[in-house]
Amino acid sequence: MYANPIILSDYSDPDAIRVGDVYYMTASSFNYTPGLPLLMSNDLVDWKLVGYAAKNLPFEHFDNPLQSKGIWAPSIRYHDGRFIITVGLPDEGIFVTESSDFTGNWSPLRCVWKGKGFIDPCPFWDSDGKAYIVHAYAKSRIGFKSRIGLLDADPKTLECNGDDRFIFNGEETQPTIEGPKVYERNGFVYIMAPAGGVKCGWQTALRAKSIEGPFEERIVLHQGSSHINGPHQGAFIDSTDGKSWFLHFQDRGIYGRVTLLEPAGWKDDWPLMGTGVETGTWPGEPVDSFEGPASASIGASISGTDAAECSDVFLYGKTSLQWQWQANHKENFVVHHDGDFLRLAALPLGKSKTIWDYPAVLTEKISSESFEAVFYLDAGGLERGGRAGVLFSGGQYASIGIEHRDDGKWKLFYLESENGADSESRLEAEKDSFLLPDDFCIADLSFSIIFRANPVNKVDADEGNADKTKPASGRCVFSAKCGNFAWKPDVDAYEPRGNHWTGGRIGMFAQSLVEKDAGYSDVKSVKVSSICV
Repeated sequence: MYANPIILSDYSDPDAIRVGDVYYMTASSFNYTPGLPLLMSNDLVDWKLVGYAAKNLPFEHFDNPLQSKGIWAPSIRYHDGRFIITVGLPDEGIFVTESSDFTGNWSPLRCVWKGKGFIDPCPFWDSDGKAYIVHAYAKSRIGFKSRIGLLDADPKTLECNGDDRFIFNGEETQPTIEGPKVYERNGFVYIMAPAGGVKCGWQTALRAKSIEGPFEERIVLHQGSSHINGPHQGAFIDSTDGKSWFLHFQDRGIYGRVTLLEPAGWKDDWPLMGTGVETGTWPGEPVDSFEGPASASIGASISGTDAAECSDVFLYGKTSLQWQWQANHKENFVVHHDGDFLRLAALPLGKSKTIWDYPAVLTEKISSESFEAVFYLDAGGLERGGRAGVLFSGGQYASIGIEHRDDGKWKLFYLESENGADSESRLEAEKDSFLLPDDFCIADLSFSIIFRANPVNKVDADEGNADKTKPASGRCVFSAKCGNFAWKPDVDAYEPRGNHWTGGRIGMFAQSLVEKDAGYSDVKSVKVSSICV
């Protein structure tokens, strides 16, 4: 028996397949690098992060943080002995990366169709040998939405040719239809696609005899009387025991887009999902729990990091897989060594004005409703003008840290970003600070972030919290400690908000406030523990 969500962490827009006895998944990564996370499972419930398909994004403008842009809604397929991920970059086009070894090296992202607004691509190889890419449209880039498009593609390279064309218009019955995933069964071509919007939408199935249509339509999964809003796009998968499943996401506010698993089946050549499997009716509703798939590989183990892991001890100076930079990353972001700690270089801000604009911020997803994250640091390597700290980042962010001032003294600081939650820029305001005594031991410092979920007492439709029983927001309290000394900023608790389509993150950084490198900060470990509220 499993309980939903199976991953309380922001693996947005998941797509998954089964090859042999193993399940493989990828998800959106937006501006964070490395990108295109790679996950594996033996049973569709317990997932491990095993790597990434994209080291960086293939454009220099991603060397600076472009929040919520970049890699959107990939699809993963296995064809002719290759794993193939097709992904849309909303401002650049449709790209492909591939590998014969899921945990090995992936080819650099290669553009197969240039253009703004082409998103959520999924390849399809027809029985006659032809290949296509089915996709959606981003109104913010191209001026319209609610349609599914089709491109002819080379069967081997997926290079697109010819004209883009509409194969389904959902403006009247399936508004904001997007995220198409294509399947073939019993002589029908199916496009599984969400509609109605991320926070309050539903899952639709389209059916035709040809990829060109015309398509019949049916809503197959919706929130109904359940407490699970959305439910949004994902993957239809057959398990090794002959059963069917639907893996999808739910928007949970600051927690991001968490992953759920629904039982699935078929009736009259239409898919059943969720409670519809037992009632035999459409649309079904998401389940809280269900008897899960049998493990297909009894005794087999998958090496990787648990999908919801957050703690790290930085063995041999390396990070665990869950960490991502908030822009394209470079070798000089860290100082390499063999010790069991992470050495972050304090680099000049350059064009960056704030932490929001600074690429060398190392972040990870949150994965508990309430938790404490403690970062253990040695700041002794910071030179004058250097600072290091930790943060909770969402639509806004708050940070606590230490700064080596120009006069040689040290201070603790607490700051928050300021301006509109949907703005692409940020301002920073220092809310409190403390000048440290001369005998303070900066080599033994810890910063704590305590995040407590807000109680749910109403449905806030404006914020998209249609979940009546699960929190979608929370409050942070920051503090610093060394030995018997402790400092807590004299400020109100910080309440983060989600940033466009990404969930909240915790992170760490080192920076130089002068025009040259200012040493480094060593992070000895990060311990994240769930707490009760």
